[in-house]
Amino acid sequence: MDAEGAPSVPGRGGSRAGGQASWKPDPARSYTLEERASGQELVDVHNALRSELSQIEGLIDQVAAGAMDVASARSAINVMTLRQNNWTR
Repeated sequence: MDAEGAPSVPGRGGSRAGGQASWKPDPARSYTLEERASGQELVDVHNALRSELSQIEGLIDQVAAGAMDVASARSAINVMTLRQNNWTR
């Protein structure tokens, strides 16, 4: 446990408050450029996935409002899926 009572993240020198996604680095620990770059890459990936989730929610809203048909929404989601599969290879 850290000073705030949150569980420590083994081997990472930081903590996650209450199991939530907000991780706080240990200010007493220094991180290498490689460690910082890896952390930033993870943040970038999560931001991209959050953006796509927002796009999917927008498609759902459009279908629910009758502004888009299901087939068009499915097609848009398939394009996102193909882009994701090409990106991760």
